[in-house]
Amino acid sequence: MHGNRDVNDERRRELSLYEYVQAFDRGDFEAVAKVLTEAISDAELDRQIADVNAVLHADAGLQPVSEQSRLIRELMLRHLPSALVGSDEVPAPITIGDVAARLQAEHAIGQPLLPADLVVNRTLLASMELLPTPVTSATILSLATRLQVMASARYWELFRRAALMLAIARQRGEVQLAAARARSRPRRRSRREVRNE
Repeated sequence: MHGNRDVNDERRRELSLYEYVQAFDRGDFEAVAKVLTEAISDAELDRQIADVNAVLHADAGLQPVSEQSRLIRELMLRHLPSALVGSDEVPAPITIGDVAARLQAEHAIGQPLLPADLVVNRTLLASMELLPTPVTSATILSLATRLQVMASARYWELFRRAALMLAIARQRGEVQLAAARARSRPRRRSRREVRNE
């Protein structure tokens, strides 16, 4: 009987991972968040999602997340100290400038942008316009057309991937923040517990 439960758990994880990857490719943050919420209570699913993220990073030619995070924190502390979010604050929505800043940081650590793309990226750094959702190739193409910004197809694909990674990181942070808040709230005692005191 225990074997069936393990098989069912593994099948559920496989389906969740499939849904996660499909949602990631579609830019469907709500579906990604749903799977990440499942992973809060399933350590094995969380580990498998981390493995998938590592493969996606490697496929994209990106540095490991820990190295990116360290560098981004360092750059933010140096250049944007007020941009760091306190542990009790809810992060602001992602802007076009946020994505451009991530691409700028990736450029600084070895993910080079073409010179013309670097110029475009610098102009987008100041943009406070919210990132359109879902983040798909079509929405990014529409954004590029609307902004009347001429950059290479490679740049817009890097932009889309950086936007997805930011959204996933932000969503995961929000889920973890909600879980931490739930754990820190005092547990409501039942009437029986109150009477027995």
